Amino acid sequence: MKSYPALGFFPARARPCETGAKPELLYFLICVALLMQLTKDITIWFLCQIYPN
Repeated sequence: MKSYPALGFFPARARPCETGAKPELLYFLICVALLMQLTKDITIWFLCQIYPN
């Protein structure tokens, strides 16, 4: 079977690259969300230590 790059028919070479990038992006977004949540919690804790209400 020939490969036709213009039509998007690749035998088995380009498909793992397409699907392999999505979990890494998902993990990156999860890490960013966790870091933002952690930063927010630390900031709130820090402000509560400085200004007790």
